[in-house]
Amino acid sequence: MLAARSGGGGGRLGFAPGAVLKGTLVSLGIALIISLVLSTIITLAGWESFPSYLGAFHYISIALGGILAARRARSFGWLHGGAVGILYTVLLAFLFTDGMTFGALLQGKGLLDLLYGLAAGVAGGVLGVNA
Repeated sequence: MLAARSGGGGGRLGFAPGAVLKGTLVSLGIALIISLVLSTIITLAGWESFPSYLGAFHYISIALGGILAARRARSFGWLHGGAVGILYTVLLAFLFTDGMTFGALLQGKGLLDLLYGLAAGVAGGVLGVNA
């Protein structure tokens, strides 16, 4: 059984919401910094369009947040990393998509984004707890 605790390791093994929150905030911060750097490069280079593969930085940010969350929690890395991925994806969807609803998020591209975010977070969490 998973027992909730406030985060940070030590104590009983279980789900650490504090670790997930910190991992998510770090992911958002990394994404912001990478976005600023990429936008500067794109502006200075005079690119007309944004290459689609550059959006992968979101998944790198999620994986790094998953690593941090898993290291902080010291257990259930896959769970903490996956939670970071889902929370990050949901936050971005609601902050930057007009008229976003949970129903829309669970269909088509929204569902695919959730699954990719979950996979990136789980991978980061597994790496973080085993490193």
